Amino acid sequence: MPAGDQPLPAVLGDQPLPPELGDQTACDLSQAARGQPAFPGAPPSAPSFEKEVGAAVSYEKGLAVKALLAIALVLIILAVRVYFLG
Repeated sequence: MPAGDQPLPAVLGDQPLPPELGDQTACDLSQAARGQPAFPGAPPSAPSFEKEVGAAVSYEKGLAVKALLAIALVLIILAVRVYFLG
């Protein structure tokens, strides 16, 4: 392929293939954020993929905070025990 040529988009039959994961633009992401359905034909009540990922990330952050608090509590109990009971 010569240096200045752009590759042609992949085509399956008469429809182009969907973009790869890294090919999304800000416009595509804003359309998803505006409440487009999770998949074609999905009911409006179906959560979008971005909402599912956001909920999962939020849940995982909560677990991480709880784990850090539990570790801090164990360290405080050990410090108090060593300080008072030697």
